[in-house]
Amino acid sequence: MFADPNGELLNQLTRIADAMNTKGAWWLDWIKTLASFILGMIATFLGLWLQGRSSDRREQGKMRRVVYSELAQCFVLLDSMVRNAPPRRGVRYEMMKDLCAFDGEAYIKEKPAVFYELPEGIVLTWIYHHFHSVSAGGTYGLVEMKGSLGFFSEKFQENPTLRNNFRRFAQAADFRTIEKAVKLYKWSATIEDMIDSGLLSVVPRPAAGVQSQPTINSDGDTTPT
Repeated sequence: MFADPNGELLNQLTRIADAMNTKGAWWLDWIKTLASFILGMIATFLGLWLQGRSSDRREQGKMRRVVYSELAQCFVLLDSMVRNAPPRRGVRYEMMKDLCAFDGEAYIKEKPAVFYELPEGIVLTWIYHHFHSVSAGGTYGLVEMKGSLGFFSEKFQENPTLRNNFRRFAQAADFRTIEKAVKLYKWSATIEDMIDSGLLSVVPRPAAGVQSQPTINSDGDTTPT
């Protein structure tokens, strides 16, 4: 517990006033009293500063526990879905519900001052963004689902702060799964993956010597197709 700064200030000022009003008080006694007052004020404000820092760390720890636990569970769930999916068969998947409850994201919005103090805050925001990209009601191919896993994996491996906080705040079983799984994903996609997921389509090349027919644009100009 820290002393009341107002009470401590009043006590020190009283001592100085008494020393100055005492008949025959030596100047050395007055200097000692003043020095004691200055040291007392420094100690008081230092105590308040440390108390504020301690409170900030507690709030950051609470936020990290919620956020990292949630993001770890989201990763593990999406990873299990992708690993069990058949490879490259043109299958599309409809998300019936969101992977995450996004309680951690809501907590971030409730306490922005705490969140802005986190050095890894921007990365956490982008990880949430990528998990939102495969939200409920949408239909996705494997490449889109792997994209969220790839971004997470890249940041997890290159950012020591992120990795250490997952180790500290996520469930131990989830962290072990993440450590193994991040080696399987990249934040990139091959042409074959994009075709399989329906993001690209293959069209036949026009036969040699066959001229394309012009089309008329909305402004009346003609352009070849």
